[in-house]
Amino acid sequence: MASTLVSTVWIEILRAQRPVRYAYLVEHLPELSHNQRGPALHVGFRLGYLERTGKRKSYEYSISPRCTVPPGIEVREILEATT
Repeated sequence: MASTLVSTVWIEILRAQRPVRYAYLVEHLPELSHNQRGPALHVGFRLGYLERTGKRKSYEYSISPRCTVPPGIEVREILEATT
């Protein structure tokens, strides 16, 4: 299991294998509150773990080859998420 909130959100976006909106994460990560999801996305974007496109209130988040892997993610988790 991912060790941080940013890692948890990153793995979920990787599983989707497409750009996702905030509503997708609300549906797929109900255990995280609004006060956890929003900051995790913002920090993930600022630190280069995620890419963000679109306008405010309708951002789409994705993972590209330019993004780095957040700390605490194991190779096993990445392989499980992509297969």
